[in-house]
Amino acid sequence: MIAGGTSQEEYLQLLESDIRRQHQALEHAKPLYEWSQQWCYQYRVIRGLNMDFSRGLAAETGWSLQDLLNSPTYCSLHRSHNARLEMISESAVRLLLAKIDVEILSQLENKRRRQKAHAQQIRRAVMTRHYNDLVDDKCYAAVPTLAEFRELPIVKTLQDREDATPFSSDTSRSSLSNPAKAQHALESELKRSKLIGGMISKDLKRWVDTALGKFDAMLGRPNWKSASTRVLHPAERVTSRFICTLCHDTPKQYGTPQSLEFREACVHQCIGRPKKGAAKRKWKAEQFAPDQKAIAVLSQALDLTVLEAENPETREQLQRFGARFVCNSCDSPIVMDFERLAGHCHRHDIMKVTLIFRSETAIMTVDHLYEAGSFAWYSSRNNEAKEIRQTKTFACRHCRYRTLKPTPPRLSRTGDSHVQRWFTFNGLVSHAKERCALSIFVEGTR
Repeated sequence: MIAGGTSQEEYLQLLESDIRRQHQALEHAKPLYEWSQQWCYQYRVIRGLNMDFSRGLAAETGWSLQDLLNSPTYCSLHRSHNARLEMISESAVRLLLAKIDVEILSQLENKRRRQKAHAQQIRRAVMTRHYNDLVDDKCYAAVPTLAEFRELPIVKTLQDREDATPFSSDTSRSSLSNPAKAQHALESELKRSKLIGGMISKDLKRWVDTALGKFDAMLGRPNWKSASTRVLHPAERVTSRFICTLCHDTPKQYGTPQSLEFREACVHQCIGRPKKGAAKRKWKAEQFAPDQKAIAVLSQALDLTVLEAENPETREQLQRFGARFVCNSCDSPIVMDFERLAGHCHRHDIMKVTLIFRSETAIMTVDHLYEAGSFAWYSSRNNEAKEIRQTKTFACRHCRYRTLKPTPPRLSRTGDSHVQRWFTFNGLVSHAKERCALSIFVEGTR
């Protein structure tokens, strides 16, 4: 007996039956396999003949073979004849030539548009990198926004040209056929060509001079001119500040400066405004106005230093002064540098400033001086900022030296009437709103 209760005789009968079925299947499979081999051979032959016919047709009509095979009409005809093992005849194609020509023409136009757009995209990326290099080099008194930079005549010409033939004399191939070479050629031109570099510098200088004229007019000095190279334009002086009339309601978390120097105004972009219609909004000098409050305070502070605003070296000299200016309009003395005065003055209707000796700064200054952009950084989504916000490492400068009522020694760190309170970041913001009546929070310290 075999496992499963089947006898040996029954097992042999089942085996013979299975062998007979396999022989019958092989008898049918063999001719089917031979037919399949013959069909594949015929298919390769027909496909080769039809491909030869397509090459001849493309050469005769002036089309490229790939464009001919990609046209919907001829592609369908070619595939159907191959599947039926039929050769394409001239009579079958002759009636379709006009339709095929229209389809190929449409394909070529679409291809040119795609290649042109791709090449222009590459050129715009190259010009963006060149713009960033100009901003980093700081070789110019001011640099326009990227959108304005693209509108300069020479930059617009370099971006919009359709061929990749270098501006000077280079015989590189078309950008439509090789965008990578076009990119390398344009980058090489921008770095090495003195002609293009000079034209860009000339256009930038013309743009800056036009902007300076408009900003000088805002300050009441239209058509200002001077033969001396040692005298700055009114708009470039350390006492000149401007505000963007379109950004009054910009959220504080964007860190947009309220008071702008001429150089900052030239690259200013309104942040936090609706994206709808952003592409149509252009930088205009008319969107700025003099920051009269900042101008008055900076002029007051500059008079204390006996420096001249029109002197190009004044800015560097003020930086060496450091934090020696004290706001007398705050309840407690706030020490700051010259640049900080322009932003701080907006907290007061009338701000009074005094200049202290360097030896006094150690007594009046808190542990850390204010750094521009502190509030924007601490209120960001940065992981490090999130962790620091939870720690009680922030102090209020306005309460630092404010005289309070006598405090029990166990609650006072110093034992006198000056109490130092520490807050988390959110606690400091709430404290500044409620106790100090401040709406601008930039005084956090670590």
